[in-house]
Amino acid sequence: MDELLIKRITKDHLATPQAIIVILILGAGGCIALDTAFVGKIVTDPIWRVASYVVVELVIYLIWESFRRALPKKLDADTIAIVIGIESSDTKGRERIDIDLTEAFHKLIADNKLTSLITVLTAENYQAKQINKTIKPLHEGKRNENCPASVKEEWAQIHGTINGDFYLWGKIYQRETKAKYVLDFNGYIDEDLPPHIQHELSSDYNTLWAKKRLVEESEEIEGFAVEAQFYYIIAKSIIAFATLYKGNLNISHTLHNSLERDLQNAISFEGREYLMTRVRKRLSIEHFEFARPYYYDGKWDLAEEQLNLCIKYDSQNPSGYLMKAVIQFWKYRNVKTAMQFIYQARDHSPSEDGTWRYSEAFLYMYNKNYVAALQCYNYIFKNPFKDEKLTIDQVLGFFNTLLKVEPKFIESYLILGLVHGKKQGNYVEAFNNISRFLIKSGKAGRYKYLRSLAKEYKRELLETDEVKKIGLPTFGEYRQ
Repeated sequence: MDELLIKRITKDHLATPQAIIVILILGAGGCIALDTAFVGKIVTDPIWRVASYVVVELVIYLIWESFRRALPKKLDADTIAIVIGIESSDTKGRERIDIDLTEAFHKLIADNKLTSLITVLTAENYQAKQINKTIKPLHEGKRNENCPASVKEEWAQIHGTINGDFYLWGKIYQRETKAKYVLDFNGYIDEDLPPHIQHELSSDYNTLWAKKRLVEESEEIEGFAVEAQFYYIIAKSIIAFATLYKGNLNISHTLHNSLERDLQNAISFEGREYLMTRVRKRLSIEHFEFARPYYYDGKWDLAEEQLNLCIKYDSQNPSGYLMKAVIQFWKYRNVKTAMQFIYQARDHSPSEDGTWRYSEAFLYMYNKNYVAALQCYNYIFKNPFKDEKLTIDQVLGFFNTLLKVEPKFIESYLILGLVHGKKQGNYVEAFNNISRFLIKSGKAGRYKYLRSLAKEYKRELLETDEVKKIGLPTFGEYRQ
């Protein structure tokens, strides 16, 4: 038994109620001995002597209480803390936690060159009991969407002290036959995540988290190494996922790259292929996000490098295809290839997601196929979809930019007018853009079909209260 383990076992015993009783008795005995030896001769008033001894006993108790309530703490706010809060009912189980589990975690972190990013906090047995006592009802309460306020408050104090990012909690014990260790572990992440992210995390838990796992005593060294690898991978995957959706892309990408290597080298476990697919999808999301700033800065080659990796990791990521389509247009004005990417995005998008339709409609319009374009737009205007506001903002930004680059593509004014009016209900902006289109299109025959639609919609806009309030512009072209 090593020195560290002896210290931890001693701490565990010191934190028990029996220990403080013994300590207080010893303290009282010491006070009596001192009183007999010389204190009684110096302080003759017995009330003062008794009062001072009571104070001494109280100080001893407060020191013990502070020790008993002490918790591990993350010292560096920039690191990610995995907290191991595992209880054990015997010395051998404690040894398994300290030597086989914690040390294995440290080795895995070092092997992955993540020591500057991830730290492991191992709770003493008495601290683990304190963590588990609160986290268990909290975990069950979250699962049942019903958690008492008192539990939340107690957990807020514990979590506020530890500041952990992932808690591996539960118990380790031996079956009565003594032939097997039972690992009754669970995971918890203290994050206020959006419902759809919580749902995805729940899906991961249900697929991966076999609550009780067994290790044969005869194979305990190798068995615990395998289990440590399993729990380390699961913990890291959950941390990486939460980090991604908190916007810490560089950290989440480092963790997901490391996870991909872990899973390639890991001994097979149930859910391994599921987790590998999840990790690759999240790597795809990260590469798409890395492409964004290059895209907005017009650095098309760098954006395409990231998008190629995005699609390499997840060939069904519609966002990657859509951005590649837009780059094909901006960089080459290659409508044909752009349309091919759009249809790939369509094939991999949920049926209710109409994001790709905006791009399809625009390319038809750019190719002067006005009938097909307006058919697409009519469908778009009649069929809203979830989170469409973000797409609308991007569409409006696209056409405002296009007008600066290609001011002769006056169809942009018509599309801006239709989107402002029919999607945003901004009838003033719709009226202004439709009027600009009518002015700039003049009497050119090629715009006859579009002008007819624009005039009809303008008449509708003139009947809205918003347009009536501003009155008609004084220059005659707006009166067409």
